[in-house]
Amino acid sequence: FEAFVCSVGGEGTGGAMVTRILGIMSGTSCDGVDFALVAFKTAREYSVICTQTIPYTDSFRKRLRFAHELPGVDLVVLSWELGELIGKSASAFLREKGEEAHYIASHGHTVFHSPPHYTHQIGCGAAIARHAGIDTICDFRSTNVACGGQGAPLVPLGDALLYSSYDVCLNIGGIANASTSLGGERVAFDVCPACMVLNHVAEQIGVAYDKDGKIARDNHIHAGLLDELEALAYYGLPAPKTLGKEFFLSSVEPTISHYRRQHALTWQEILATLTEHVARRIAADLNQLTRNHNGERRFSVLCTGGGVQNTHLMDRIAEHLDPAVGLVVPSRETVEFKEAIVFALLGYLRTQERPNVLTTYTGALQNVSGGALYLAPVLSTG
Repeated sequence: FEAFVCSVGGEGTGGAMVTRILGIMSGTSCDGVDFALVAFKTAREYSVICTQTIPYTDSFRKRLRFAHELPGVDLVVLSWELGELIGKSASAFLREKGEEAHYIASHGHTVFHSPPHYTHQIGCGAAIARHAGIDTICDFRSTNVACGGQGAPLVPLGDALLYSSYDVCLNIGGIANASTSLGGERVAFDVCPACMVLNHVAEQIGVAYDKDGKIARDNHIHAGLLDELEALAYYGLPAPKTLGKEFFLSSVEPTISHYRRQHALTWQEILATLTEHVARRIAADLNQLTRNHNGERRFSVLCTGGGVQNTHLMDRIAEHLDPAVGLVVPSRETVEFKEAIVFALLGYLRTQERPNVLTTYTGALQNVSGGALYLAPVLSTG
């Protein structure tokens, strides 16, 4: 990705054109919408101007969490409501910060993801563009899936362009994913469900999440449940591979329910076991990725996402790692907003009609420039 001049934007220092993209992310954890305003000179030259998370209300969070159960019309209504919420929130965010954006790049909120058959994110781009008054790029996954790809993960190109100083990039969000460069190509895959399943169980206990992993740390790990989770078929599949909520509903949740009924496990014991499972899966894949390099040096792993704040989970991951693997936790801004920053990059590349989703980590037939563009309507004042 050589340097290139933006066709839309403002002039920066030294006469270079700068494009400001507001990256927006709503993840499977359903905690809120992340905003990251990023200024790009090129795909590798950028600065993060400001960031913020807008939390969902409890009622809206619940609607998103169970969106997969909604009738068709209700799901369409929710998509438009989410688009309006994102658009109005984006406008208020920029106004409060005294900033402007040339484009919005919104991931949306994934409701269905089952490649190669379909992927569906809600958060209507037309509604975002209308209420923010900014041209909006969304639906980044569909073109890749239409070309036979997994449609995920989408972050690895950002890992390669923005965070190339690290050997491996690990994001522990609703779903954990990892990426690295092997033989000059970016290789990536979804590792396992993470905050999505941990938060689900924490809510059964009566808390939104397990702060610092204290509940998991203080409770018993059930060996039988752990072994069965470790044996789930997905973990034996080769990359590229991706996970959606469907995996949790079809494989993880039934396994949890069975052990809760048959062995009278408490939710606290289930949370402890799941935390250990997530730690083991992440460590196993990080160990394998670094071994693939066939080197003797120490490997740095950039760790981001909400799961990084679970200190017990991070301790358990470290316990299972090879000595040559070192975890690096960056600044709070990078930990919390890396995905929004990367979606700003993907939006920037889309404005240039450059590839932003690659075959090497999705398995698609070709690289694509993914994303649908909705132009902000010019409203008459007369």
